[in-house]
Amino acid sequence: MTEPTHPPDKVRRGLLLRALLEVLRDAETPLPRKEVYARVRDRVSFTEREKSLNASGNPRGDLLLGFRLGGLGRVGLVARTTAGFSLTDAGREFLVKHPDANLDRVLGQLYRAKTKVLQPATRRAWLVRGSSVGGINVVPNWLEDGFVSLRAQRLPPTATAADWSEVVAAVDTAYASRGVAYRRRKATEYERFLRLMAVDDLVLTTAEGEVYLGRVTGEPYWAAAEDPLPARLRRPLEWLNETAPTPFAELPEPLPGRLAASGDIVDLSTDLAVVESLLDAGDEGETDDGESSDGEVAPKPSDLRLPEVTTELFLDRAWLERLVRLLWRRKQVILYGPPGTGKTFIAQKLARALTDSGNVRLVQFHPSYAYEDFFEGYRPVTRDGHVVFEVKAGPLRRLAEDAADAPATPFVLIVDEINRANLAKVFGELYFLLEYRDQSVQLLYGDETTEDFSLPANLFLIGTMNTADRSIALVDAAMRRRFGFVSLHPDDPHVRGVLPGWLAKHRPGDDMPVRLLAELNRRIVDPDFRIGPSYLMRPWVYDDPDGLAEVWETDLLPLLVEHHAGDGIDVRARYGLPALRKAVAPVAGAEGAEPPEPADAAVGEPTES
Repeated sequence: MTEPTHPPDKVRRGLLLRALLEVLRDAETPLPRKEVYARVRDRVSFTEREKSLNASGNPRGDLLLGFRLGGLGRVGLVARTTAGFSLTDAGREFLVKHPDANLDRVLGQLYRAKTKVLQPATRRAWLVRGSSVGGINVVPNWLEDGFVSLRAQRLPPTATAADWSEVVAAVDTAYASRGVAYRRRKATEYERFLRLMAVDDLVLTTAEGEVYLGRVTGEPYWAAAEDPLPARLRRPLEWLNETAPTPFAELPEPLPGRLAASGDIVDLSTDLAVVESLLDAGDEGETDDGESSDGEVAPKPSDLRLPEVTTELFLDRAWLERLVRLLWRRKQVILYGPPGTGKTFIAQKLARALTDSGNVRLVQFHPSYAYEDFFEGYRPVTRDGHVVFEVKAGPLRRLAEDAADAPATPFVLIVDEINRANLAKVFGELYFLLEYRDQSVQLLYGDETTEDFSLPANLFLIGTMNTADRSIALVDAAMRRRFGFVSLHPDDPHVRGVLPGWLAKHRPGDDMPVRLLAELNRRIVDPDFRIGPSYLMRPWVYDDPDGLAEVWETDLLPLLVEHHAGDGIDVRARYGLPALRKAVAPVAGAEGAEPPEPADAAVGEPTES
């Protein structure tokens, strides 16, 4: 079978690993660690990156070789004694069995087969930082000796999970000169490490652009006082991908943003399934482009698809599919246009066609709408007969939490009349997350103990904007950059066919409403005030002999009176139903003839939208 093509970094790791095994195979006696590194460098010239020094002053290539040595020992291919490292019989057999394969991939499969464990029902996932503890990268020590640690240099070594009050008191004493928020953050970190972290939990850490995954195997303990590492509070760990870490650049969403969160220990339990997927990355049969060897696409978050429910929208299916593709790529779109073009109706129908109706929420913006209404803010509640204020989640926060719990299911938030609110005031720091879904931010109402927040990739926003209410040009540049804007204008081809399609279904052969609407819009010079077809898509308009006149008198003319307020235009003479009927009436003796041009020269030609 042909060996699959690997990105250059994977090929390089495989080359170094083979050289490492061959050095140990050819050695007559066990080799000290530094001698192993030197002999590998004699066989394979280090790249400039591998020659460069990390924060601890060690060549990055040596660090990579150290990671591999520890992993080889865990799978029984390398033995370590006081004299140094040597290749075992299993290691020699391994080299003979795989003369041409990329050993980095093969060794990863072997390691996962030995270490993969079933998921406990109460398992959690954590990020613990170790690449710069007091300026020292302690991750190589973690990998070699099988543990993870917190610095905790000011805690008494007697503090354990059993005497939590002692930990809190020690934090308050040790950091008395620091603010309350800082002491609370420190206490929270220790609580997570001592009390909340448990056996079988998963731990992620990063070093040199690689991500390592381990499983907690025991209770916390304190290292001896003479231990040189600046992180004495420890938990034993079994590293699960030590020989084949995941490059940070290849992490699945939303982990890149979650790993950028602040703090020495971060709870990743909401993304447990994604963390566990790292165990399966690189399994045999799966190629690097996400396809399995039998041609099937590997599982990924659900794409948005358009079921066969588009007939009631009377819109071209190809146009709807383009809209869905735009929504999938951009995550948020705005449907904009004049009144009556069906913006809200289309948004709701589309959202419910793409996902279950229980995963769709609708909010309507207005001038007094604020961040506290939309995302989260303090609200009065009654506690023990007293009114107190608590932070309550708004519709976006609640839907985001639901989406995070079901990452393969689309969730849609519809924001009706999105341009009627002060958008900078409503979105606040969430502006950033609209553009960078793979990042996270500290929230306005968060504190030192609150995890940073990110918007799930499966949460989609559809906004609607009435251009007659407020010109689209007034939307700030930040919002325009973060949303895809989709026109729903009466002159657009996909909108022009809506009313004829509806009439063909409900009133076959009647094209008068289409002709009246076309003439009305021809007389309206400002494209933002032209009228959409939905006003004429109500059955009662045609069931009642006066229904069409009622729509004109109570819906359309009031809009146009407001539009022309103060400019001296006789709205009824220009846009009234009798005037339009006269203009579109066929010329006597010429069946099917085009209606004549209106006599009012002031009407003018419509401008481009």
